Amino acid sequence: MSEPGVRPGGLTALAVINFVWAAFTFISGFAAVSSPFYMPALAAQAEKAAANESRPEKQKEATEAAVHMREVSNQITLHKELVMLDGGAKLVLGLLLILSGIGYLKLRRFLGRTLGLVYATVAVLWGCAVLLWVQKEMGESPGIFSLIGFIYPAVTIFALLVTFRDDFVNP
Repeated sequence: MSEPGVRPGGLTALAVINFVWAAFTFISGFAAVSSPFYMPALAAQAEKAAANESRPEKQKEATEAAVHMREVSNQITLHKELVMLDGGAKLVLGLLLILSGIGYLKLRRFLGRTLGLVYATVAVLWGCAVLLWVQKEMGESPGIFSLIGFIYPAVTIFALLVTFRDDFVNP
């Protein structure tokens, strides 16, 4: 514990990481929410570009990319509601990151510690739900890289419950 009312440097770093992570989360959320609207147009553009490619060595590459883009577009269209729900959840998580980051800087118990723990809990639960859904719907196991999304919520939980547990002096 540091001096009462003095913010530890680690808590400032956690706040900065929150703001950076929130930016990525907002970008991801907006992309997911809007993807059912722009993906069909992107797939059509990729198919048009592949058809217009005159070089044979590049045409095969462009055709494969267009086919992949069409498959992704079809999956997004098929699961439009869930994709938009995921985007909405990411936007809520981004908002929780911003609010808790402000709370970290101001040493606010509710705004920092409580909302930080709410963020971490919701992020872990939502991440588990998404992994289970992907495994069920796609019939494949998510890779090891899927676990990366759990690292920051775990660090947040540890930091707030152990390292900085007594530093939130403002109500």
